[in-house]
Amino acid sequence: MGKAILIMIMLLAVIVVIATVTLSVERKADVIPEKIAEKEVRSDLMNLGAYALKWAIKQVRNEDITESNSSIFDDESGSYHYAFFDVPALDGSIDMITYEFGDPVTTEGGGEEEEVEEEEGETVTIPALDMIFANGAITLTGSASIDGTTGTNSTVTNSVNFAWSTLVDGDFYVGPGADYNDVINSAGYGRTPEDNITGTISNLAATRTYPLPTYPDFPELTDRGSFSTPWTSSGIYLIADDGYYSSISATGGRTITIDVGSGTRKIVVGTLSVGQGFIELQGTGNLIFYVENSFSLTGSSVINTGSDASKVHMYYSGAADVNLSGATHYYGSIYLENAGMYITGSGGITGHIISGGSTVSISGAANVYIRAIYAPNADVSITGSGSISGLLVANTLSLSGSASISVDTDFIDTIPDIEDTEEETTVVTGASTVQVDITALVSEDEYGNENDHTSFATILVSYLSGDGEGEGETPTLSMEADLNINPTNNSSNSFSMQTPSGQIDLNTLSTNGSSYTYSGPASEIRMRGKTGGNTITVNETNISLSTNTTYTFSSDDMAVNLRNTHGGNWNQSKGHWWIEVTCTGPSISPDPGLPEPEEPEEEAGEISVDDIQILRWQP
Repeated sequence: MGKAILIMIMLLAVIVVIATVTLSVERKADVIPEKIAEKEVRSDLMNLGAYALKWAIKQVRNEDITESNSSIFDDESGSYHYAFFDVPALDGSIDMITYEFGDPVTTEGGGEEEEVEEEEGETVTIPALDMIFANGAITLTGSASIDGTTGTNSTVTNSVNFAWSTLVDGDFYVGPGADYNDVINSAGYGRTPEDNITGTISNLAATRTYPLPTYPDFPELTDRGSFSTPWTSSGIYLIADDGYYSSISATGGRTITIDVGSGTRKIVVGTLSVGQGFIELQGTGNLIFYVENSFSLTGSSVINTGSDASKVHMYYSGAADVNLSGATHYYGSIYLENAGMYITGSGGITGHIISGGSTVSISGAANVYIRAIYAPNADVSITGSGSISGLLVANTLSLSGSASISVDTDFIDTIPDIEDTEEETTVVTGASTVQVDITALVSEDEYGNENDHTSFATILVSYLSGDGEGEGETPTLSMEADLNINPTNNSSNSFSMQTPSGQIDLNTLSTNGSSYTYSGPASEIRMRGKTGGNTITVNETNISLSTNTTYTFSSDDMAVNLRNTHGGNWNQSKGHWWIEVTCTGPSISPDPGLPEPEEPEEEAGEISVDDIQILRWQP
């Protein structure tokens, strides 16, 4: 009898488990399609947002928009809608575009750049970064990985080493003239570099050099003694002026508030210590720390609790290494003149790390969200489950355990380089520049759907005063096109595109499927067009490209929008990849018959747009 009861209880338990699992699966089956649909809608809206921003920038370039205003598109009459609906795969509506023009900055003169002589010599800045890079050895052990283009100057045999389970998901470059099979060693019998690298392996065109940027002299400021956070009834600890402090210390879970106003607050400090304390900013301006001797951040302390990393910069001259440990976080950029840097535990930094030292170490579960770790003299190591998102330059690079690096350029547009904005090395005369903030509100379709999306761009518009002959301006070409990519498998004719985060090619499209999109800058496109999608417009002249020729397009100012207009599997979608291109000063090889640039014709005193630079791009 007892056994029968026990069996019944066990059967009931099994039934309950099966019912629970079945209910869970049914619920997930309901949720998953919704999530997929949401992702597709979000992707479509981003494409439409990118198109809206490009259209808005064109309006400024053509001087159709010259002052702050909001353009509201009338759904009832269909006004302006014709400009958007005829674009493949961009169903939807652009409901509003808002232009906010800032105050113009104007100088007198003839419109030419004049170099300002500096007492301390030439200012060196960080060159453009486009990959994870080491001057010498690169070593990956354990299950370490790099997601993105990677390279080294090294031509030394076995200077790049990969353990069996490591991976570089992207292209890889070795030094000029070297045989990559000699330089790269993949552990395991019979294994080759292709077993650890998913992309193309090739040689750098030339050896790369990465100089350290100029390190500034510290300013001489009013001596204000020391500053700490003892208990007070008010609990207020305020720094409201520039000054020199022998020490600044935040402890006891208390917060130092630094009033930065709307300008740049400068603080020179001998010792900066935040041990279980916080530093917050008050105001809209920026803060620059000049630290002479030592800097420590421990416990669960935070510097810049507002988390806008563009607001805080630090120059560190101390000999002692900088340690970010525990659960600390630093939101800002730091330039270490000679010291090493260690990030451990669950500590982290959001911003740049620029170092003239010999060591940068990230270990434990530390996370670094950066534009760059720029340490050309340092041996950089990432161990444990430490991770980096951004770009990196090092002397040597070592990853172990489950450490990872993911190429991420999102911060490039939002975090400026460390600099003292009051020191200029170049002035532009005879011109005015205006910053324009553009906001585009788009909807999922033309029927007033509530699923709206907002896109943002910030541009810097340069104007010139004409003198009647157009002097001071260089004739140039501008190009617009929406091209249908021929998905040929012939390697000599296949599609490829170079972007700041690496190469996009036919393999990228087939691997990611028809939902894949890319909208942003590019420096070069190589492709063959298809009939019906092979026309480019250059300075208002339409040019038909040969469908039997593979063309290479390059420009220093190129924006693209890559998407698929059909969907489905690869065989169904491969002939429906389109790429929208806008650029100035295009170079096309072979030449399809580009027109000669026209000399500008301006009346005396006329103000015209000279150049537009994109500062922020968030479609």
